[in-house]
Amino acid sequence: MALKPCRECGANVSTSAEICPHCGVRAPASSDVLGALGRETPPNNRGTRGYGQAAAILALIAIAFAVLAGRNDDKPGTSSNSQGDGRATAATGCRVDWRQCADNSDMANNFNGWVDVKVQCQRQADDRAKYGSPKWPWLAFSSFLGGSDYVKTGQVTAIEPDAQFQNGFGAWVRSRVVCRYDLNAGKVTDVFIMER
Repeated sequence: MALKPCRECGANVSTSAEICPHCGVRAPASSDVLGALGRETPPNNRGTRGYGQAAAILALIAIAFAVLAGRNDDKPGTSSNSQGDGRATAATGCRVDWRQCADNSDMANNFNGWVDVKVQCQRQADDRAKYGSPKWPWLAFSSFLGGSDYVKTGQVTAIEPDAQFQNGFGAWVRSRVVCRYDLNAGKVTDVFIMER
């Protein structure tokens, strides 16, 4: 009869025993490496590491969302205001109607139609590329002019300082693209592409 140490208490137990006579654990003489070496396996901890890591990741994501939500509350015109001073109403109005925006920055950051401005400007610049398709940064046309003339005139200027266009030799050239867009007509009026 061969003896092996019990995986729970470490006492020598017959390999044919179903229960350890010393501690009562089932299959005391298992063939796993830890039991054969006489070291105890930690009770109730197999497979829980993945759950702990997943819980930690979810907690970090929740904290990140809370921080980002706090940053949005600090921006003028974006907080949900229960005092009724009109800031929440103005921000909501600007989202759907550019004429209700406070200034150029408010329009570029809050007006839902600003996405159309960016997309149409990029398409027009793509059409004007002489060689190949331009390379655009992740958020193309995120720059704009300061002031409040966009709201007054409906003529906006979207700027992309880091586009790349190919030249006749196939080399990529860093370029600045300035796009003028008419909000009243809903179309691009001019696109200027300049090497930097």
